[in-house]
Amino acid sequence: EGTSELLKRPSVQLESYLQRTDKQLLWRYYALHGRCVEACQVLLGIAEDASLSLSLDDRIHCMASALHNARTAASLLSDPRANELIRKVSDNLDVAKVQLRAIAELERSPMESLVESAESERTQGQVITREDALRRLRLQLLDLSTMYNELARPWNLWETELDILRCASYNDAVLVQSLWSRIVHAEIDRSAESVGFRCLQQ
Repeated sequence: EGTSELLKRPSVQLESYLQRTDKQLLWRYYALHGRCVEACQVLLGIAEDASLSLSLDDRIHCMASALHNARTAASLLSDPRANELIRKVSDNLDVAKVQLRAIAELERSPMESLVESAESERTQGQVITREDALRRLRLQLLDLSTMYNELARPWNLWETELDILRCASYNDAVLVQSLWSRIVHAEIDRSAESVGFRCLQQ
């Protein structure tokens, strides 16, 4: 309660201090004083800051709050900067939702690890475990290109690949058909294995 009362006081000195020390309080300060665009910008910066130890869920929460502030700025304050922020935050949220799918699909993956191809100097010969990949997905906010090339394709996350293509508005009918074919055949194989297992039990 004391912090809330302090934030309600307009103060250039307090704003400057929070800019240097506490972004979480800074966005609240801006929101309390009707500076919704600034609140949105701070929240978006928090969500995108890879140096912060935040989970993907935390980053999504920050972006949802950022979107709320941007929409408030657009509808109530008619701030011309708000519409661009709404577009940017909405796009980021769409990518984060694809990342949630990647996590769910990788958790179901039958593979435990993969070895990066020899072309990749950064990880040449390095074994990437599923837990390593999941940790990266859960703690970072990735762009679509990184998610596609470094996680979805190497780990055969075909549903995620489809989601990435949709999110990127990338139209490749042959690739989409190929991905759907793999998904359907994998499901058929899983169903056959399940039936065979039940027959063995009987």
